[in-house]
Amino acid sequence: MTRLGIRLLTACVLTASMLVASCSNSDQPAEKEATLQAKPKAEVSAAVRDQAQAIADAAGGQLTDFTDRSAPCEGPNGETTDDGRWNLSGFAAIPLVADKHAAALQAIHDAWQSQGWDITENRTFKDGGGSVAGRNPQNGLNATITSSDPPKQLAVIIGSACYRPAQGEDPAND
Repeated sequence: MTRLGIRLLTACVLTASMLVASCSNSDQPAEKEATLQAKPKAEVSAAVRDQAQAIADAAGGQLTDFTDRSAPCEGPNGETTDDGRWNLSGFAAIPLVADKHAAALQAIHDAWQSQGWDITENRTFKDGGGSVAGRNPQNGLNATITSSDPPKQLAVIIGSACYRPAQGEDPAND
């Protein structure tokens, strides 16, 4: 596996771990589970896209190839829920020349820190790339930004908290 593949796999694993933690029954009391907000998929998708654009703006680059997907939330043991709870993950890229990666990642880190994010990772790679990850406690979004190998772009992965479906929607099964 190439270093790019390893970096992207690591970013995906970190994001999946953050999503499981945000949706898991094991760290949320039953009464909190019962009070999950119902949100329309379009609203969550817009929030994830807006966050991806804010990341690109902080990095000083252009957001490309944005896509998102909804899925059922996972239970405490990794099982897929069957009660309609869902979350959304967004994916994008920010093309940047290699010598801009360190500064871009630092700018993202600094922006998140000033906004009260919980920073869970902040690493620099030997080739000048790096990775930064965090969670916004205000809206429950998790994000991981990782340099490609060689550093040609930043991979952006953003995950939402779990929600109950809005009336007439079934994002867990879209």
